[in-house]
Amino acid sequence: MRGLRIARGLLMVCNHCETALRQGHYVDERDNIPPDKAELVFDEICANCFDYNRPLIDDMLGSSE
Repeated sequence: MRGLRIARGLLMVCNHCETALRQGHYVDERDNIPPDKAELVFDEICANCFDYNRPLIDDMLGSSE
């Protein structure tokens, strides 16, 4: 797993998701995900990465759970 910096913390992703995010130009050369692309990233990561990052994703999307 690898940590990518996102607005409110580190988004931990598997190697496959990291490669896909880099190829989709969601991540810059310093491992940052810009705020305007943050919500788009959540649709691109696999189910395991999504579940692993659920607290961070809920926080960023404003979930009340």
